[in-house]
Amino acid sequence: MRVLKAIAASGNTVVCSAKQPSYEILSLFDKVMIMSRGEVAFFGSIKDALAWFESFGYSPLDKTNPAEFLRTSLSLSLSLSLSLSLSL
Repeated sequence: MRVLKAIAASGNTVVCSAKQPSYEILSLFDKVMIMSRGEVAFFGSIKDALAWFESFGYSPLDKTNPAEFLRTSLSLSLSLSLSLSLSL
């Protein structure tokens, strides 16, 4: 990952997919794209992603891996959305 970060720092575009990255790996990304059901749910910095999910009432617990928090929050949000649409 550090090699990819160095390539990006030299002005090249790097696209990388990481499933459930550690905090150390996640912190190397400048921007993240969080996808769900084949669509972009969020695109931006990790800091902005955390704030975006917090604006919907999802707050990470202390010492929670941000990647795990984002994945869990997205799953909860989709479950709530699905159950609301099924009840209509």
